[in-house]
Amino acid sequence: RSNGWGTEGSMLQRRETDPHDVVILSVDDDPVNQLVIQELLQPEGYQVKACLNGVEALQFLKQSSDPPDLILLDSMMPKMSGLEVCAAVRHQWSR
Repeated sequence: RSNGWGTEGSMLQRRETDPHDVVILSVDDDPVNQLVIQELLQPEGYQVKACLNGVEALQFLKQSSDPPDLILLDSMMPKMSGLEVCAAVRHQWSR
């Protein structure tokens, strides 16, 4: 999948990306927020995967053969905060 950005010389230029190729992981303990995210993004063609807490999100990422293109993290969740999840993701997958 493309990250949507290309370079030409020293300038970044936006490339068109088919939303059907974009996977978004939504991590939020509030089911209403999850529903809002899904109802906004799925009609536009985005694939939305939902996790209800940080531990579940990290398990999803470890089991996934293809990482999501975008992770939306709630900052305040039980078990692990969004910042803790972000730190774990960066530590594990930003090599």
